[in-house]
Formats: sequence, structure tokens, C-alpha cells
Amino acid sequence: MQLQLFHASHSVNTGITTAVLHAEKEDAGWLNKAKQAADNFIEAHGKGFRFMVEDLRQWVYVNEGLQPPPSERAWGFIPKYLTDKIKPVGYQAVKNLKANCTPARVWEIK
Repeated sequence: MQLQLFHASHSVNTGITTAVLHAEKEDAGWLNKAKQAADNFIEAHGKGFRFMVEDLRQWVYVNEGLQPPPSERAWGFIPKYLTDKIKPVGYQAVKNLKANCTPARVWEIK
């Protein structure tokens, strides 16, 4: 069981890395722009605000003007990048109708 969990985690991280590299190939500097936009989201919303990565993503597209990456999976780096600024507080069904109510992590700004 432990080995299966490792492989699942490794696959997720590999997918995120591949998506970020593709985003960088299409838009040089995308990762740094996304990091700055994520920091701006945290500043704009403040301590105690709860969100899902899809909320952050939409806010960034509207308020920061960052273009979506070829794969939204690229945004999977956000929780690790913001680890000192956010904490997990639960799960909620995603708002994306195509995802069939898949549960995703809810985060709170520290």
C-alpha cells in the first residue's frame, strides 16, 4: 500500500512538473508570473480567507491578466510554493462541471 501511495504522489508531481515546463515553453517566465500573482492574491485577501486553487486561478486571470497555461495542472505547484502562507482546512467539490464534483483541497491564508 505504501508503495502505491508513493507512485501516485510521484505521478501527480511528474504531471505538475510537465505542465509547468509546457507553460514555460509557451510563455517564457510563466512560472515567475504565476508566483507573483499568487502572492498578490494572498495580499489581496488576507488572513483567514478560504479558497481552492481554482478560485486563485480565476482571480489571477481576471485581476492579474495572466494567460492560462496549456494545462491547468500547472497550477498544482501553488500549495507547495505558498506553504508558509496557507494551511489546508478540508476538501470541497470543485466548481468545474467537467470534473464531476471531484473533491479538492480547501486552503486558508495564515
